[in-house]
Amino acid sequence: MSSYKIIEGIYLIHCGITNKSYIGSSKSIVKRWDNHKYLLRKGIHHNSYLQSAWNKYGGETFSFSILEKTNSLTKSELERVETKWILFYKSHLKKFGYNLTMPGAIPLKQEGENKTKTKKRGFSIIGINSDNEVTVFASISEASILLNFLDKKIREVCYYWEQNYILGKRSYKGWIFMKEELYDSSIDYHSQYKTRVTKPRVKKKYNYNVKKKPEDIIPYTLRNLKRQPIIAQDAISGEIIRFSSIREAKLLGYSTSKIYKCINNEFMKYKHKGFWWKKDVIQGSISNEVV
Repeated sequence: MSSYKIIEGIYLIHCGITNKSYIGSSKSIVKRWDNHKYLLRKGIHHNSYLQSAWNKYGGETFSFSILEKTNSLTKSELERVETKWILFYKSHLKKFGYNLTMPGAIPLKQEGENKTKTKKRGFSIIGINSDNEVTVFASISEASILLNFLDKKIREVCYYWEQNYILGKRSYKGWIFMKEELYDSSIDYHSQYKTRVTKPRVKKKYNYNVKKKPEDIIPYTLRNLKRQPIIAQDAISGEIIRFSSIREAKLLGYSTSKIYKCINNEFMKYKHKGFWWKKDVIQGSISNEVV
């Protein structure tokens, strides 16, 4: 069983005759290189362009090198570093390399494929990430494919910087995009963000530690004088009990929902705990006059 030296990072496979490169990333670069050679010799490599060049020019024309060593990066972080090197070498373009896919993205159509179906159009744009690293893209579509962004969002950012910050979006996912002809290397575009100044929200301060004095506490029955008094009449004896409100009756164990049901019924069909319930019109008028 062979042992491999664990080296994490970005590697490059270069063909000396075509001067094209393939860039990849791995947690164990040496093991990954042996795997590439095994698949290429067997003729079953997943990258058809790299396999075709290997078959045509031979394995001795290919060299292997390490571009960057990393340390304990996550998969997404490693893919981000790999994308940076792919953009640097332009190995995603058929003219310069063999990369058919971007890390974590859908397979790319290399430049030159399906020329009858697609036409090259648009304009070259500049992309500036949050670290102020500048990347040149041949078109909005290329930037969309390489960065796995939406065409519409990139176009909105380009429109914003073209229209002097009036319409569109300032940035998209930390990237600023604009036409190459508008780019000025002396300007720090990320510092031009105009943050909206808002007034700080002032919360009302309540002193929860202040306790009410006994004389400030109004008895429950007096607090409800303005509310509708009610009458409970015994269905058998006819005895009448007056309450200042339904809530007072609730404190004595009666159900408010059932009292409402009895009161709202004009024909006194319903009883609650042996009582007919109705509004005390007389007591209500007296209490209003007192108040």
